[in-house]
Amino acid sequence: MYYLRGKLNSFNSNNYDVKSLILIGPKNSGKTRETINYALKNIKEERCIYYTSSNKNNLIERISSIGTSENWQQLNNLFIYEAPKINYNSSSIEDKNLMHILLGIFKPIENIKPNKIVLDEITPFLNFSDLDLLEKVSKKISLFLNYYKIKALFTLSEPVSQRAKLISEIVKKEFSESYYLT
Repeated sequence: MYYLRGKLNSFNSNNYDVKSLILIGPKNSGKTRETINYALKNIKEERCIYYTSSNKNNLIERISSIGTSENWQQLNNLFIYEAPKINYNSSSIEDKNLMHILLGIFKPIENIKPNKIVLDEITPFLNFSDLDLLEKVSKKISLFLNYYKIKALFTLSEPVSQRAKLISEIVKKEFSESYYLT
């Protein structure tokens, strides 16, 4: 974990060449805590969009409980967006809906012009049946973030099935570095 914190601190600096990181790990491995720390680092000077599949109010409670020296809510530089909820009981979620959820972050980026973005626990939105489309969407997101010079930190659940591993590899291919948490 200390190695990862050092990487995230370096990633947060303007001198670091890597433009995106992916944290992969099982539930309760510390992914969200690390993304919160990343989002709050330099919050006085930088704008950050935090896109989450979690409940926004629960996330705000978690952020507030970390105990930062600044009152992050008064700084107005952290913008939290809750992703639409997915009905897992339906037999299939259409790829176009997943695509719209993932690409839905473009408008806030254009409006806010953040320095960095967190996409926390986006695994539910990667279950495309057409993996070629997933690859195109991943590439589009990567190009968009590079165009706006935004550093991005993503988190994914640990892939268990062969299909989940394949999906993880497709996404990792478009972004700079990935780290596994245990």
